[in-house]
Amino acid sequence: MSATKTLAAALVLGLGLGAPAALQAQGHGQQMSQMQQQMQRMQDQMQRMNRIQDRIHQMDRQLDRQLDQLRARDQDRARDGTGDQDRDRIRDQLRQHQQLQDMLGSTGDMVRQMTRSMEQLRQMAGDPGLAGDPAMTRNMEQIQERFRNMADQTDECLKLMEQIQQRLQEHAQAGTGGDA
Repeated sequence: MSATKTLAAALVLGLGLGAPAALQAQGHGQQMSQMQQQMQRMQDQMQRMNRIQDRIHQMDRQLDRQLDQLRARDQDRARDGTGDQDRDRIRDQLRQHQQLQDMLGSTGDMVRQMTRSMEQLRQMAGDPGLAGDPAMTRNMEQIQERFRNMADQTDECLKLMEQIQQRLQEHAQAGTGGDA
């Protein structure tokens, strides 16, 4: 075989052997990029959950203030010795506000647990030992999607609770007792 043919054969063979390594390196780079994107999505989702927790805390403080105002009104009526019907209405409003606050507290507990679970998933996703398993990656992505859906639902629940809180406040200010 001539030197030119030998060199050409070596080049073809070398390129042929190098191509799978290059493709493998490219695939590994894409896998790392996908992992980084997944980690960023998880981090974004955890920040969203923190914002939801902040909203819950703010609503809880508002409910505390509203409950304090209602208790003060009830005590004023008791001191005056007048308005048994008014006191009954105030007590109903106190009960309604307390029920909403309890529901809000349960929602806050759920959000904290969900945030912890998201953090555990994020740690698992960052585990290099699991990174090479496509089925595991798919499962983790599916869990992440379920967490996102739960966060969406929680956000919708909070919006509804905010509307209820507003209505209760309007009823308390109007003195209608929440029956309207």
